[in-house]
Amino acid sequence: MKLSHRWLARHLKEAPDPEKVALGLLQMGIEVAAVETWGEIYQEIELVEVVERLPHPHADLLSLVTVRRAPNDLVTVVTGASNGYCGDRVWYAPPGAHLPDGRVLETVTMRGIPSPGMLLSAAELGFQDTTGDLWIYHGDLPLGSRFIEEVGGTDTVYELELTPNLAVFDQSVLGIARELAAVLKLELTPLNAPLPYRKDSGLAEVKDPLACPIYGLSGFEIAGVKHSPLWMQVLLVAIGIRVIHPVVDVTNFILWDLGHPLHAFDQERVVLPIEVRKAFEGEVMTLLDGSECQLSPADLVIADQIGPIALAGIMGGQRAAISAQTRQVWLESAYFNAPEIFLSMRTHRLPTDAAVHFGKGTDPEMVPVAAQATVDILRSCGVRVNNGSSTIIGEMPIRRRISFQPDRIRSLLGVDWTNQAIIHALHGLRFEIDGDWVTIPSNRHDVSTTEDLCEEVARVIGLDMISATVPNSPNVPGSRNDEVEFQERLRDLWVESGYCEVVTRPFWAPSRDVITMSDVAATVRIKNPLRAEEEELRTSLLPHLLEVVGYNRARRDQPVAVFELAPVYERTQNHAKEPMQLAVAEILDDYPQYPKGLPEDLAIYRLKGALEWVNRRLNLGISMVTDRELPDFMHPGRSVSVLDTKNRWVGFLGELRPRVASRYHAKRIGVLSLFEVYHTQSAISGVVPSPSRYPEVIRDLSLVVPETSTVGILNGIVMDTSLSDLKSLRLIDVFSGPWGRSVTLRMVFQSNSRTLTDSEVDVQLTHLIEVLRRHGMTMRER
Repeated sequence: MKLSHRWLARHLKEAPDPEKVALGLLQMGIEVAAVETWGEIYQEIELVEVVERLPHPHADLLSLVTVRRAPNDLVTVVTGASNGYCGDRVWYAPPGAHLPDGRVLETVTMRGIPSPGMLLSAAELGFQDTTGDLWIYHGDLPLGSRFIEEVGGTDTVYELELTPNLAVFDQSVLGIARELAAVLKLELTPLNAPLPYRKDSGLAEVKDPLACPIYGLSGFEIAGVKHSPLWMQVLLVAIGIRVIHPVVDVTNFILWDLGHPLHAFDQERVVLPIEVRKAFEGEVMTLLDGSECQLSPADLVIADQIGPIALAGIMGGQRAAISAQTRQVWLESAYFNAPEIFLSMRTHRLPTDAAVHFGKGTDPEMVPVAAQATVDILRSCGVRVNNGSSTIIGEMPIRRRISFQPDRIRSLLGVDWTNQAIIHALHGLRFEIDGDWVTIPSNRHDVSTTEDLCEEVARVIGLDMISATVPNSPNVPGSRNDEVEFQERLRDLWVESGYCEVVTRPFWAPSRDVITMSDVAATVRIKNPLRAEEEELRTSLLPHLLEVVGYNRARRDQPVAVFELAPVYERTQNHAKEPMQLAVAEILDDYPQYPKGLPEDLAIYRLKGALEWVNRRLNLGISMVTDRELPDFMHPGRSVSVLDTKNRWVGFLGELRPRVASRYHAKRIGVLSLFEVYHTQSAISGVVPSPSRYPEVIRDLSLVVPETSTVGILNGIVMDTSLSDLKSLRLIDVFSGPWGRSVTLRMVFQSNSRTLTDSEVDVQLTHLIEVLRRHGMTMRER
C-alpha cells in the first residue's frame, strides 16, 4: 500500500514531519519498505504565455507556437494541439526535462523545423485529460512559475507492507491516521456527519439481508462536469492511481481515503428497482474488464429488472458502466458480509481492490459517511445532488462489547501499567470504556477477547516498554512421531556443528530471485497474495536463506552460519507434494576476530565436514561426487553433488560464484541444499548401545570397482546388505592399476553375545561379495 504524507495530513489537525510519521508507522508494526519524494520532476515544468501561433510550412496538422518564458526569452515549439492561441498560458517542458512516463525531452526536428522541448497536455503531465489538447492555465501564478507550485509542492510517499493482522483495519489513509494519532498522541480531523436519508424509497430491494445487511443508493446529475478537482487528482496520482473520470476518481479516492469501496452505475442503463440477490443458476454477465462471468446461486449480485449489473463487492458489469456520455449516476454504498465476497472473489479469481477490502471486512458505519464524503466532493465539482433520490436499507449493527479486565491485561503482558494508562491507550484507538465493559469500534472485526485488547494496548504504549521475562509454565510431557523425532535430531546436530537455525516465510516471488534452480517443479501461485513479493509458494529454501545471510552480513561484521529445515511446495500435472528440505549457508570471508582466517581452499571444508558428521550420526547414506552437473550459480571448482545410496542426485554443496556472493554483501559463501530429507529407522533411535565384552574380528576386503562407483555408493551397498555382526566400515586404500580402480575396505565384526568364529564371519563376507558382484564389483586377485 502507498501512503501520501499530504493525504495523511488531511485527517490530522497537526501532521508531524515525514520522518516522525515513518517512526510512528514502525512503532505500530507497519513496515515502511520505501520512502520516496513525489513531484520533483514537476520542478522542471514552466508556465509560459503564447505570443504567436503560425501554421507549420510543411505539415497541415502541425503548428508553430511561440511562447514567452520571461520578458526577453522567446522560444518556438512545434505542436499538434488544436488550441493554444495568443494570450493563453500553458505548461512548457524545456529540453532536459523529465516527463511522468519516463521520457527525457530534447530538441528534435519536426518536418524541417527544430522544436526545443514540448508544450504539454494534462495527460502528458499525468493528470486527467478529456481532449488531448494543451493544458490552458487560468490561475494566478506569475509567468515562469513551476508546475510543482500548481500541485502544491512535493509530497512524501511511503511504500507500506501491511501484515495480515493490520490490513484488516489499516487498509486506508483514515485507518493509518487513526493508528498514528493513538501512537503519537495526535488529534484527528473529524469527518463530516452524514445528512438525513430515506430508509425506503422504492429505489432498491435487498432480498438477502444476511449477505448484504446495509445497502445505500444515491442519485447524482453530472452533466457538464469533465474533471475531478485538481487536489484530488494530485493525491491519486501521487500513490500511482490513474485518473479517469470524475465519478470513477471520486470512488477511487473514497476507497483509499476511508477504506470503503463504492460503485457507480449509469442511471440511463438501469431499470429500477435495483435488487440485491443471489444469482440464478446459469446467469451470465459481462464484467468491466470484458470477461464473461458464469454465475451460480453462491454469488451475490446487484441486479436491475433486466439482469445482473454487478458482481456484488467485486466488479461492475459493462451494461451499466460509467462512460464519457454518462449524465446521471446511481452511487452504491453498501456493507457486505465478508465471507460472501471472499468466496466469490476466490471462485472467479477476481482479487480487485474492492473485493480485497470487502473480503477482509469493512466498517458498516462507514456506509453513510462514505456516501456523504462523496456528495461533498461532487458538489465541489458542480455536480447536482438529488436529495430525493437516495436511500439506505438496513439497520446499523450494535457495536460489540466485551468485559474490561485490566488485571488480566497486566497479567498476560507481564507489566504493571496503571488502569489509566490502559484506558488511555484503548481510547486512542476509539475503544470506549464504560465501567466493566469495552465497546469495540465498528471497524475492528478482529477484536473479540481480552487477549485481543492486550495486543492493542501493547502496540500503543510500545512493545519496547515490556521487559523480557522467563515464562513460568508447567512442563507437560508429550510424544513425537518418528518423522518429527528425526527432524529434531537433525536440527540438534546442525546446531552442535555451530550453525544457527532460522525460520523464513514460505512465500516467494520470481522478482526476488538472484539464483535460479535448473530443475525445479512447477511453482504454486497464490491467487490473492498479501504482498507482490510473496505471490508464490517456495520451491527451494536456499533463496530465502541467502537473503537472511545478506541481511545479517550488511548489518554486522560477524560470522554468519545458518540453516533451515522446512517444507517446500511443488506441483506436477498429476499431484502436489511438500518435501522436507535442508539448506545451509555460511559466509567464508575473513573476519576481524579471526585475523589469520582460513586458507581459501580449506574454508568450505568446515561445511563439508559438518555434513559428513551429520551423515555418520544419522546414517543418511549420502555421498559426494564431483562428476555431476551443478547449478550455474555454484563455483565449478569448489562444489560437489550429493548423491543418495541409489546414486540419485539429491543436492549439492560448495561455494557460490563470486558474482552471486557479492549480491549478498560477501566475497565467498558456502551453501548446502538437500532437496528431500527423510528419516530412516536407524537415524531415529536415541539409545546409545552398550559396548560389547567380546573381541573384534577385523577383515580387509580389496575390490575392483567401476570407475563411476563412489565411496558413498559402496558404503550404501554394504550397509543395505544388513550384515548382522558388522560393527564398522571404513575406507583405507584407493588406487588405480591396469586392472582398473581398486579400493580396500576395513570391516570390523563383533557380537554382543559371544566370540565370533572365522567361519561365521566368512559366511557374512561370502554373502557380501555376492551382492557386490551383482553391482559389477569383484575381488582383487593380487
